[in-house]
Amino acid sequence: MVDLGHVGENIYLASTSIGLGTCGIGACVTSICDEMFELDGENEFILYSQPVGKVNPEDFAKEKSFYEFVEKEGL
Repeated sequence: MVDLGHVGENIYLASTSIGLGTCGIGACVTSICDEMFELDGENEFILYSQPVGKVNPEDFAKEKSFYEFVEKEGL
């Protein structure tokens, strides 16, 4: 399970380098994932997922605004 963090970090780096966004997800309804990916749920199961996709320009502005707020408030 330690390797999940290493792989996830590399997905963040690779996604960002080609202008895509990603978000690590550590909590999901495993029964739905097992069914979707045809996993048996016992020997094969989802621990962590990380979708990758395009980020809308307005989302970049919202993120910048968020970090400005955090810095201003000293959080």
